[in-house]
Amino acid sequence: MNPALCPGNQAAVGSQQWLCCKINVVNLTRQCIRRHRDFVVPLILKHSEEWLRLGYPIFRPAWWLSPTDPTAFTVEDEFLIGDECKWDPV
Repeated sequence: MNPALCPGNQAAVGSQQWLCCKINVVNLTRQCIRRHRDFVVPLILKHSEEWLRLGYPIFRPAWWLSPTDPTAFTVEDEFLIGDECKWDPV
């Protein structure tokens, strides 16, 4: 699962340092935050404008691109952000 693509991505910082984390964990967290900021947020903003104009949902079911494919309706663990970004668990 790529946490950068999760719409509910959030981080909490308490009053204590992250003593348990190694530098590679911190770097991976920073990469996810950057990816969310630079890729996901602009994509959501773009498709929120489309939602206002056309009424299309920002987060779309997997069958959105193939509405005549019966198999697409069985997919429950994937979604699209607009028509260009598909999220699925790894």
